[in-house]
Amino acid sequence: MEVILTTKSFMGRGGLKIVTSEMKILIGATIVMVTFGWKDLRLPHFSKILIYPDSYYSSISKMYHNGEVNPRYGIIVVSWAAFQAGMDDLQDGRNLGIHEVAHALHLENLIRNNQESDFFNPKVWANFQHLAQMEMQHKDGEALPWLGERASVDLHEFFAVALEHFFEKPHEFFRQAPELYGVLVRLLRQDPRVWIPKSEEH
Repeated sequence: MEVILTTKSFMGRGGLKIVTSEMKILIGATIVMVTFGWKDLRLPHFSKILIYPDSYYSSISKMYHNGEVNPRYGIIVVSWAAFQAGMDDLQDGRNLGIHEVAHALHLENLIRNNQESDFFNPKVWANFQHLAQMEMQHKDGEALPWLGERASVDLHEFFAVALEHFFEKPHEFFRQAPELYGVLVRLLRQDPRVWIPKSEEH
């Protein structure tokens, strides 16, 4: 956690004048949780974290967003209101922090640099991609209903949505898609079912 907090620049945007210690710790903890399976993985390419107080308007997409990842500038962007909403219910399968960190993790694996890249086991990642494509074609192009519509967009979104469910609803995920869940356990080198009792999921 200390490495994350000291190597990332946390900056307020859109009128957010003060980035509090709580913001830094909760965002840092999300990064640590997602990358926990790798001892020294810290997503160094994404050195800047921009925090907006609420959803923000993108001049590029001409739309309002709650979060995004920009690999060109090494930035992770989050709406603090949306981030908090994801933290308020840790078992609904919707968590903006996990979603955006998942995007950063996926991109970090692809970006060629001198610090971190190609850390996904290639055979396991290929297996995940194969299963993800199968799920995205499930029921006339719809992803598994329990994952939601966003998972059908493309592989990047499927991965991010899958990780939201993997960390928040692991037992349901395992019931719905045991093979896909098992591949994520091997890919991320951790199993949230170990620390989340079945009785705590709703």
